Formats: sequence, C-alpha cells, structure tokens
Amino acid sequence: MDKVAYKSAATKVLCGVLGYSVFGILSGILSVVAAAEIAAAIVFGGSLPWWYFVLPILIAAAYVVYFIGLNGLVKVLNDADAAAMKKVKVAAILSLVGAICGLIPVAGSIIAGILGIIAIVFNFIGFVALKKSETFPGKKGANIIFIAMIISLCGAVLSLIPVIGVIGLIANIVAFVMTIVGWVMIRNAEIPETAVAE
Repeated sequence: MDKVAYKSAATKVLCGVLGYSVFGILSGILSVVAAAEIAAAIVFGGSLPWWYFVLPILIAAAYVVYFIGLNGLVKVLNDADAAAMKKVKVAAILSLVGAICGLIPVAGSIIAGILGIIAIVFNFIGFVALKKSETFPGKKGANIIFIAMIISLCGAVLSLIPVIGVIGLIANIVAFVMTIVGWVMIRNAEIPETAVAE
C-alpha cells in the first residue's frame, strides 16, 4: 500500500466531509429561517435568495472532493477493502446527484431525499465491512463513523417529534463530530510496514 497516496486520499475525504457538512448545516438553517420567503417566491413567482442556489453548488463541490478522495482510497486498498470503499463511493455519487437535484425547487428536494436514503444504505454496507476488516488500516475510525451513522438516523427520527426534537438536533451534532473524528482516525491510521512494502 502506498502510504503517501493513502494519507492524501484520506485528507481529501476529510475536507469533502467537512465541506458538505458545514454547507449543508448552513443551508438547513437558512432554509428554516427564510421558509416563508422561499415559499412565497415559489408560489408567487418571486426571486429566491442567492444562497438557495449557491449553497447546493458548494455542497456538490464538496461531494466531488469527497468522491475524489474515496476514489484514491479504492486505488490503494486491497481488493476486499476496496470493494467496501466502493460502496461508500456509490453513496457519495448518490449524495452528489441528490445535492444537484436540490437546486430544483420542491421536486428536487423529494428526489434528493430518496437518493439520500439509498446512499445511507450503501454507506452502512460499506462501513460495516470496513469496521470488520482485518486489513483496513482505519478500521477503528470506520467503527466510529458507523456508530455516528446510527446516532444520526436516530437524531433524524427524533427531530420529527415535537417537544423532544431538540434531542435529535443534539444527536446530529454528536454524529457530525464523531464522523469528523472517524475520518481523522482513518487518515492518521498506522500503515503496517508489510503493507507499505507491497
């Protein structure tokens, strides 16, 4: 395994995750704050706020960086780990397409939601394999990300329930931090000398 290529690819993934997460959070907050303005623009034909189009583009760009990083990891991992990482890569493609669909008012959000659910399934399959792998250098980080995904899903469900929705928000913040920590652990994982010598 090429240690430099592994670290470089994992760094790109981390930057992509930070980018699409931060821009996604910002988009969500602004969408809630300006919900009435957006609804009026769609119904009555007014102009949508500039960030309504800019933030999805930035999210899509971050997904591209994420995808490039994942592709780099696939190239340096052994066949079994590469197959698992390819599942995560498919999830990234689905999420990227979903982010682009988010540019389309109303219908785009529905399509993005469906693609997001499918992406979650691929992510689960990929990270379950990576956390169980005996050869993936960042298996501890993969386990943290897997746990973060479960917390995030619980948070999403709790967010739909009035009164305790704030617990869902807290769960999502915890999941976000854990995901970043997980990818940092994957990036900083020790590559065995035998793997480097391949």
